[in-house]
Amino acid sequence: MHAQVSMLSMIFMAVSGTIALMIPLALIIFFRRRKGADLISAGIGAAVMILFAFVLESGVHKLVAQSPLHEPIGENFIAYGIYGGVMAALFEEVGRYLAMRFLMKKQWNNPSNALMYGAGHGGIEAIVLLTITMINNLAYSFMINRGIMEGLIQKLPQTAQVQMQEAVQKLIMSPAPVFLLGAVERISAISLQICLSVFVWLAVTRREKKYFILAFGLHFLFDTLAVLVNHWMGTVVTEIILLLAVITVVLLTARLWKRVKRRMSVL
Repeated sequence: MHAQVSMLSMIFMAVSGTIALMIPLALIIFFRRRKGADLISAGIGAAVMILFAFVLESGVHKLVAQSPLHEPIGENFIAYGIYGGVMAALFEEVGRYLAMRFLMKKQWNNPSNALMYGAGHGGIEAIVLLTITMINNLAYSFMINRGIMEGLIQKLPQTAQVQMQEAVQKLIMSPAPVFLLGAVERISAISLQICLSVFVWLAVTRREKKYFILAFGLHFLFDTLAVLVNHWMGTVVTEIILLLAVITVVLLTARLWKRVKRRMSVL
């Protein structure tokens, strides 16, 4: 009998992918009904993530991969972490700033649109990176368990065969709880994206550069630390540390948000 993906692993894949889909939808509904935020803010956030991260940033990564910089960056995890952190912060925060500055002027009257933007920005990222990935993993798992994956792999080019065989082995050998870590990561990421959106919103509407610098710095710090801590301590410890750090940022952001809104109500 050929090796199979455990049923528990497949259940956790489905749970993880569903969480990544439902949390953004729940947040968008909440911000719309309870805060009166505009749906277009979430749409703009999603569009900026797709354009600036998945298209423009990915394009730069492909250019770097074909340049002399590829080896020194790829072979040194510290350089790789710093490079990834800078690129993510640069493209996403600049995109966030430009969107709020020029596309969302009609939404400036309601500060909750900052939260809605963050839900769209982080939500589409979660759906693309986790929900779609877990759907693919489930499809592969069904094919593995039914014994048809091996035949499909043999029809692929040699390089693709090696990559697919590695993916198959990872699905088979990974402990089931590993597939839930993606959900934890996305919860942290969406929460952080909302906080970063608040900071950039304040930078735009209050014209205070310090908030943009704060958003850029935090984005860089979290992305870089994710690479470094994962290298030193592994995935589980990394997700725990990042979750605790994000909770701290959320609490501090909430205090700042309440103080700013209180000042606005007085004015």
